[in-house]
Amino acid sequence: MELKGGEFQGKTAVVTGAGRGIGLGIAEAFAREGANVVIAEIDAVTGAHAAESLSQQGASVAFIETDVSQEGSVANMVRETVRRFGGVHALCNNAAVEVAKDFREMNTQEWELVLSVNLRSIYLCTQAVLPHFITAGGGSVVNISSVQALASTGKVAAYTASKGGMLSMTRDLAQDFGKFNVRINAVCPGCIDTPMQDRAIARLPNPEKVMEDVCNSIPMKRTGKPREIAEAVLFLSSARASYITGATLVVDGGLVTQLPIPR
Repeated sequence: MELKGGEFQGKTAVVTGAGRGIGLGIAEAFAREGANVVIAEIDAVTGAHAAESLSQQGASVAFIETDVSQEGSVANMVRETVRRFGGVHALCNNAAVEVAKDFREMNTQEWELVLSVNLRSIYLCTQAVLPHFITAGGGSVVNISSVQALASTGKVAAYTASKGGMLSMTRDLAQDFGKFNVRINAVCPGCIDTPMQDRAIARLPNPEKVMEDVCNSIPMKRTGKPREIAEAVLFLSSARASYITGATLVVDGGLVTQLPIPR
């Protein structure tokens, strides 16, 4: 990673679930453009490893162990971010879990887990940073939703509910806080090369054939890379997107234009 500096120089970005996958790609992108980066991650091993890797490349980075579904943990993360870096200017709500099973077999604990990590966390993290954004005269929130909010593969009801709710919440908050120059947008990734996607495919019979079918269903004939989602987040967080709020940016190689999505 080559550190460039730039418009994020001296600013601080918080990325939740940034220990691996899309979140790590987003953290790397912010660091590359000069931001102080906070990796807010529940997994102490992956979070610390990601922070160490970025630090060795010259980035200004901190790992703060965070359970984004718990109010006290989120409050501590934001408090520690401000203590270390003097403020916070961008938030990317990326942390997520998925439970894939027949809706009839899903139990309450599984439903609550997905909704807490994927949707309640948006409420907690965004509410916690808003006072700092308003004091600073503005800020950016980018919520990582999913094409599953737009066209589901099936058997992921809690996940789709959380990701669809995220889009509605994005639009509502954009209305409420635009007057403070706080912009709130969402990105919907498609099939991206991540550990979560690998686990989902591995559960299925004949995963290689499924992956081939998935790629064939995408107009661009390939899955995406975390850095391609990161570039969308970076744009929406930047001054180049200064008049964009309440928007949903689909980054999926055209996947949702092709229905049904194979699974």
